[in-house]
Amino acid sequence: MKYTDEEINKLLLKAKRPSIGLELMRALGIIERDYPELQATIGIDQDPEWHPEGDVWTPTLMSLDAAAHIVRSIGNQESGIRNESGHSILDSRFSILDSLQVMLGTLCHDLGKPATTALSPKQGVMRIRSLGHEDAGVIPTETFCARLRFGEDVNQGAIMGTRDHLKPGILNRAAHKDGWSETQYTNAVRKLLKRIYPISWHVLVAIAEADHRGRTLPDAQAPGYPDGERLAETIHKHHLDEAPTKPILSGEDLAALGIAPGPEMGRIIRLVEDARDKGEIKTKEEAIETVKRFLKK
Repeated sequence: MKYTDEEINKLLLKAKRPSIGLELMRALGIIERDYPELQATIGIDQDPEWHPEGDVWTPTLMSLDAAAHIVRSIGNQESGIRNESGHSILDSRFSILDSLQVMLGTLCHDLGKPATTALSPKQGVMRIRSLGHEDAGVIPTETFCARLRFGEDVNQGAIMGTRDHLKPGILNRAAHKDGWSETQYTNAVRKLLKRIYPISWHVLVAIAEADHRGRTLPDAQAPGYPDGERLAETIHKHHLDEAPTKPILSGEDLAALGIAPGPEMGRIIRLVEDARDKGEIKTKEEAIETVKRFLKK
C-alpha cells in the first residue's frame, strides 16, 4: 500500500485530525517504508519539562491537528488566531497554497531534532536539548518535500516553517529580556519578513502557533498566542508587509545624488538597508542625508 500525493494532500487539507491518518500510516509501516524523515522522529526523547507528552513524533501529530484547526478556523472565518480583544490577527481566509504551506511546514518543523537531540548542560544540569534543530531540519525537509512533489511554492513554505518556526517566540522573549524599544523590535520584525519573503508572515505565525499548541502544558491550551499577536500588531501598525524587500532608497534616488548605476550603487543600498535594520534610519529623508554624508567623506 502506498499513499499518493493526492491522498496526502487530502489528509493535510481535509481532515479535522490529520494525526489519525499519520498514525495509521505508521501502524501499517508506510511511514517507515516511504518517509524516513518522519520515521526518524519516532522514539527521539525530549525534555519532559517542555514536552511531557513524549518523543518528537507525538507533539508533531499534536501540532498538525492544531494547524488543521487554525487553517480551518481562518478559512471559515470562525475563531482563528485572536488577540486578547477577540479580533483575528490573521487574514480572514487562507488560500490553498497558504494552507498547504502551513500544514506541510508544521509536519516538517521538527525534522531536525533527530540529528541534534543530545544531553547538554543547562544551568549546571544535564538536559535533553535539540540545539540548532531549525537549520538542521532544512535538508530533511527538502528531501521529504521533493518526494511528495507538491511544487516549489509549497516546498519553500515548508522549508521556511522548519527554519523559522521559533522566530516569533525568540523575538518576543528577546524584546522582554533585553528591554528592546519598539523601534528595535520593529526592525527585527522587518528583517524577519525580508528573510521569509515571498512566504506570507501569516503562514509563519500559523506554523509557530501550531508548534506552540502541540504540547500538553497548560500555556499551550490557554487563549491567545502572545508571540504571534505582538508580531502581527507590529506588522499592521508599521505596514511592514506592504513591501518587505523594497529598499528605502531606489536606484533613481541614488542617481539623483550623482551615483552612477553599478556595484557602488548596490553597495550603498546595502549599507543604507543595514542601517535601517539597526534602527539608525527610519525615513527616506534620513536615508538621503546619510548618503550625502557618506559622499562627502
